Parts: sequence; structure tokens; C-alpha cells
Amino acid sequence: MLYGDTLRLPGEFLSPKSQPSCEDPMSYIARLKSKMAILSPTPTSYHGERKVFIHRDLASSTHVFLRHDSVKPTLQPPYDGPYEVIQPGPKYFRIRVHGKETTVSIDRLKPAHLLDGDIERPAQKPEEGSTSADPLEAAGPILQESATTTTRSGRRVHFPKKLAEYIP
Repeated sequence: MLYGDTLRLPGEFLSPKSQPSCEDPMSYIARLKSKMAILSPTPTSYHGERKVFIHRDLASSTHVFLRHDSVKPTLQPPYDGPYEVIQPGPKYFRIRVHGKETTVSIDRLKPAHLLDGDIERPAQKPEEGSTSADPLEAAGPILQESATTTTRSGRRVHFPKKLAEYIP
């Protein structure tokens, strides 16, 4: 109505207004069979072997994070840990989870890159020329044990020793 032309149906956009040609049904069937013979089915998804990313440092790591394979509530981290590696293997690792040895597939593991202070190790002998056996003490006051304050809600806040004089 706006442009002074009749409305068109969606089918009229794709085909011309002329009458469809009357074709011999036998030739149409022969063309249809030849076209269908060319088609090949699309392969379905193969569920056998999945490619799983395995970190290259996993074989040499001493501690690992363990992935949850369950439905998780909102904002729950996907990995737990770090857990100590007892015995690495090509497909399974033996790790210590909450004091118990557990065998876990490497598909669920991620290496934990920890600082030296994060790992509990037996005491070592001090090196010659060193004044302290503890490397944290030699690093300075920032890495030493920090002062702890508890907030009204019960949370503990840790401050470096050099800021202890500013704590009320």
C-alpha cells in the first residue's frame, strides 16, 4: 500500500512469478537419484578417545591440584589442593588427600607451582657463610612471620612485621 504495489509472499521472493515448467517425472526421478547417490552421511561424533590437555610439568611436579568431577554450587573453585604426589605414573598418580593415599587419573590433575616457603620440608643444615638456617629470615623483615589481627566478624588479617607499628 505504501509504494503502490501488491504484497508478496515469502515464496515469491525466491521463485519468479512465471509458471513452473512441467517436467517429465521420469527424468526428474533420474536426476534426483543421481543427486542422492552423490551425498554421503555426515559422520557422527566419536566418543572413544577424547583429547585431554595434560600440562608438560605434571610429570615432574611434587604437588598437584585435583579437579572436582561433580556438579558444583556457584563460585566453588574447580580444583582442590595442593596435594602431595607420592608416586607419578603414565596414566595414574598416587597422591595424599587429607592424609590418605588415593589413585587419581592424570586427566583430573594440574601441577601446583609452589614457592619454597609453601612446602613443608625437614630442616636443612645451614650453608657455610650463612648466618641463619631459615631462608625466610635471611630474606628480610617482609617475609618473616606477620602480625595477626582478628576483625569483628572473626576473620584473621595478616600484616607484615614492618607494618606492625601501625596496627591499633
